[in-house]
This record gives sequence, C-alpha cells and structure tokens, in this order.
Amino acid sequence: MTKVQFTGRKTGRTLYRFRLTEAEAYRLTDESAGACILCGARQSHGIEPDARKYTCPKCDGAGVYGIKELVLMGYATITGPGRE
Repeated sequence: MTKVQFTGRKTGRTLYRFRLTEAEAYRLTDESAGACILCGARQSHGIEPDARKYTCPKCDGAGVYGIKELVLMGYATITGPGRE
C-alpha cells in the first residue's frame, strides 16, 4: 500500500490517499487493517472494514478508516490484481 499526499479542497488541510493492489486489499481487509487519512499511518489490526473516524494512535486524530470504507469514500484506489 502506497500513500499519496494531497490538499483537501474544503479545509486546505494535508490529507492522504492510498493505492493498493486487489490482493493487498483482500489481505488487509482479512487482517482488519486500516489507514489514517490525516497522517498516512497504516493501522495493522483492530480496524473493521467499514470503520470510520477511529482515533489514530500516531497523530491522535479521528482519521482512521477501514480498507473498504477508504475505497468507497475515494481515499483508496485499487490499481491491479497483484500477486500473493
């Protein structure tokens, strides 16, 4: 999973989007992983696929989302099938 920094249109705040392969998306969902759109940190466990606004242990902001939620909201893009 790679992260890409961008500036939010409404707030002007720096946020992160993520790119991952289809295989990574399935694996990370199975592992209950997620990511923080505020600081770009990956959360490796304990995040439900549809999680929204969980508190990030790194930045202490409410920006952790589950993998499926990131995709639905446009914060993650699946780039290809990938290999495991």
